[in-house]
Amino acid sequence: MNMMKFYLLKCLSTFLLCFTIICSYAKAPTNVPTKQGTINKMLMDCAPGTAKTTLEINNVRAHFRTTGTIFFQDETTEPGYEIPKDSGKYSIYAGALWIGALDDENNLKLAAQTYRQSYQGFVDDFWPGPLNENGETTRDVCSEYDKFWRITKEEIDAFMVDFSDGTIDDELSEDIKSWKGDFIDADGDNLYNPEKGDYPKINGDEAIWSVINDNGNFHTNTFTVDTTTMPPTAMSSLPLGIEIQTLVYGFNNDNLANITFVDYTLINKSSENLKKAYLGTWLDPDLGNYEDDFVGCDIERNLGICYNGDPNDDEDADGYGTDPPFVAIQILNGITTTTGDKLGMSGFVFYNNDPYNEVQGDPQTAEEHYNYLIGKWKNGASITLGGTGFNEGSTEEVTHMFPDNPSDAEGWSECSEGNTPADRRFVMATGPFDMQPGAAKKMTQSILWVRPEGAFDEGCPSFDGIRDLADEVLEFYNANLAGDDIAPVITINGDDLVNVELGADWTPPTATAMDNIDGEITVIIDDSALNLDANGAYDIIYTAADSNGNTSERIVTVVVGTGVGILDYAVDAVLIYPNPIIDFAYINLNGQIANLIQIFDVQGKLILEADLGDLNHTTINLSKLESGIYFSKIINQNKLVSINKFIKR
Repeated sequence: MNMMKFYLLKCLSTFLLCFTIICSYAKAPTNVPTKQGTINKMLMDCAPGTAKTTLEINNVRAHFRTTGTIFFQDETTEPGYEIPKDSGKYSIYAGALWIGALDDENNLKLAAQTYRQSYQGFVDDFWPGPLNENGETTRDVCSEYDKFWRITKEEIDAFMVDFSDGTIDDELSEDIKSWKGDFIDADGDNLYNPEKGDYPKINGDEAIWSVINDNGNFHTNTFTVDTTTMPPTAMSSLPLGIEIQTLVYGFNNDNLANITFVDYTLINKSSENLKKAYLGTWLDPDLGNYEDDFVGCDIERNLGICYNGDPNDDEDADGYGTDPPFVAIQILNGITTTTGDKLGMSGFVFYNNDPYNEVQGDPQTAEEHYNYLIGKWKNGASITLGGTGFNEGSTEEVTHMFPDNPSDAEGWSECSEGNTPADRRFVMATGPFDMQPGAAKKMTQSILWVRPEGAFDEGCPSFDGIRDLADEVLEFYNANLAGDDIAPVITINGDDLVNVELGADWTPPTATAMDNIDGEITVIIDDSALNLDANGAYDIIYTAADSNGNTSERIVTVVVGTGVGILDYAVDAVLIYPNPIIDFAYINLNGQIANLIQIFDVQGKLILEADLGDLNHTTINLSKLESGIYFSKIINQNKLVSINKFIKR
């Protein structure tokens, strides 16, 4: 059934259309601007990756390739995430990484992978191996790194016992001897040498390390089209010069038996800045029977979720039967931006298995892939609230599809909308972030699987089971794996939004800070901007830094005189997130009744006003606002419900 699915639904429909364009890749792209032409000289002649492996330390058998694909057996087109292990049932068919960014001249650079298949063979945007300091590689280097390095905690423990007397007596495994990933530098010389006590640095009871790049050859999965020629000329999409190191691992204990962890390290090996970069996980989550799936997300938990479209996953079609499971991808530790913010899930988009659909179909060009990454439709149209996310004439723009619990009849989910279950695929993205030459960015994800009894008893299922598991895994990660990249928590001894009369004698509230390692630490209060003798809104900045340099900041905004006029408010009555806001504000009325939102600048000037209708969840497009501090008033029939402060990036 999976083989039939691949050839009938994916291979033919997706690639017959684009191969007529891809076939022009036999020689170097033409009509490329001068600056881009210098980058094309970096393209090498690496062969596609061939190495394959599985991680099966616990209840999962997960397949990996050195091709940029994850959870996919691409040489046989078989699904690649079997759970429970040895059951013959799969919850994920295929996955892969997408990454796109702009250079300083706003040229789009992008690499993406899906099924790697055209009717004449493989198509690739990624190749095995690292890039050197000039962003280059060779066929020999790619071949050398066309492999996986596998290490167990048991091996490392045995190594440490063996080296406890300062010498190695036992024969080292080939993977320990040739390890290429992060390592514990026992002798402090910055060189990996296990004979001197150095050993691999891993997480989990078993871990597998690999490295790929997007500059080993011409991109043949994504392309751009030069419409200035007649006929239009197809060109390989421009490489980013990115190197991606991956550590995938699992734990052999009951609480984490259904969890797989993945650490990604991205390194910009090119000589150019990468701006407005987005990293996406593309997933085709076939939950048993692939023909009856729904998808959704949880924005606050950074979850992309697949669940069954009915209470019984047809066992005759490799399904799970009654009480079908949920599978999800979770961002545990997001990419850190240049401003110190941790990025979560910036967009969640599903699309259909249809290359001819110009709006919601399979992407082919670099621009179409990037549109999905930034939370838009294939053709650049905005996703809008309700239905399948494409509602012509609607102005309720969003970047996250189906963000509500399906059990919430008033929320936006596939089940509550009455969509028809089918073969789904989605893109879960994080961004934007910038990468200067040589910069590295890290992100950790987990793949979650849970099969709660009774989730479908009331009709549309509840996400409570997968949410609870996500919370437990995040707690475990922060306690055991995150290390000390956790900033101290600042507690303000008072409100973070205060109204003060003009000329009043007022003192800023005190604050305390607690760090997960250092305990209570000093808080520095900067109130130099405060002017109690002039109308306006002023920020008092509270900062605290731990011994490892992790810094946190809180802001108390003081509205002096008229300003926004905060007289009676409930800051926590309504949730507005994320904060800082990039383009879209997500509003959860939290059970409150309201019909209007007003946005004010710090001088109290009304900037925007929007009708909330009767929805508990609403999205407001704030992309046109300048960066700065703003206030929102949530109002119900002229009665103030809540005032919130937020930052617009």
